[in-house]
Formats: sequence, C-alpha cells, structure tokens
Amino acid sequence: AERVISRRAFVHAAAATGAALALSACAPVTANLPLPTITPAPSAADTATRAKVALVRTSDRNDGLRRLLELTGVPDVAGKQVVIKPNFNSADPAPGSTHPDILRGMVQALQAAGAQRITVADRSGMGNTRQVMAQLGIDALAEELGFDLVVLDELGADDWEIVDVPGSHWSRGFPFPRLVSEADTVVQLCCLKTHRFGGHFTLSLKNTIGLVGKYLPGESYN
Repeated sequence: AERVISRRAFVHAAAATGAALALSACAPVTANLPLPTITPAPSAADTATRAKVALVRTSDRNDGLRRLLELTGVPDVAGKQVVIKPNFNSADPAPGSTHPDILRGMVQALQAAGAQRITVADRSGMGNTRQVMAQLGIDALAEELGFDLVVLDELGADDWEIVDVPGSHWSRGFPFPRLVSEADTVVQLCCLKTHRFGGHFTLSLKNTIGLVGKYLPGESYN
C-alpha cells in the first residue's frame, strides 16, 4: 500500500537526519572505520510519488534558475507562509554558501507566485550567523525585497519545539524551530559541494543541520 506522510512529519524526519549527521561529525575517529555496506536491489518507484529532478548547465545563475523553475514548476504558494533555508554556514563565496543571486531569484519567483509571507532562516555552523549574513549582503537583500530574515541562534525558548525520536541518541529529543514546522512550504537552497563530515557531499539533508538547535535558550543540554 502506498504510504503518504504529512509535510510536518517529513520535516521532522529530515530534522532527525540532520541531527544525526551533526552528531556523526563529533564522533571519535574509531567510529568512522569502514563497515560493509548492504545495498538493496533496485526497485521501480511509484510514478505518482517520484520527485521531479532538473539539471541545468549554465554560466548565468539568474538564467539557470529561471530555466530550472520552468522545468520543475514553482510550488503552489499562493497565500501561504514560506520558509527558505539557505546554506549560510560561512561567508565563503559560492559554492561554500548559497549565492545571493539564487536567493534573490527564488524570493522573487515565490513572490510572483503569490506567497503571503517569506522568511529566510538559518544558523551558521561556523562563526556568527548574523555577521555571516551581513557579509553576504543578505540583510540588505531582505530590506530590498521585503522578506523576513531570522537568525535561529537568536530565537527564544518558546520559538522551539522538542522533537521526540523514541529509541534515538537524544533521550530528551532535540529542538526544532516552530516557524519551520508550522510553515506551509519549506524551500531548501542547499549547496552541492564535497564535505569531510556526515558523508562525501552535502545536499538538502546536510543543509537541515542548520535548522536543528544546538541548545535551548537558558539550558546547557546539547
């Protein structure tokens, strides 16, 4: 039987994966010894649940994003609350971080599609998040285009919910921002780059680490 999960359940599952990847980066070297990999036999995916993937080759980011959205379509966001999760792990230029031109183009596409409110939210793994955003010019972009810019490190305790994952490493669960779990649509603007922790490369699941709180405000539990 086909199993359909809600967007909220999917976001929480992605958050759990992101938290697990964050934990793996802190594991001792001995924990990274190679283990046999069991690869299941391939099976045909249900065409009704397949994700649409588009690959665009271009030297012009604006043109590339436009062509990409023509191929995949812009999500139905009319009248909805949208959260964009970029990769602002550092102020390094793309592909180290999401290029501001890509963020600009996506915000404008969502605005044209009728999004009621757009929030760009992130937490840097390196350095100060607000300083990283300022160095990349994101605060100025937010003022120009009229979207909300949220530094997750600055949220209060009531702005987080505890996600309980029974049987996991986190006996008390882990914090996840309510603005993301309660959003109608979440758009990931992740980078495609190699990574030394949590796998050989980073994509949307690795990007979700930036949504998981390190601590709850006022508590030392990590």
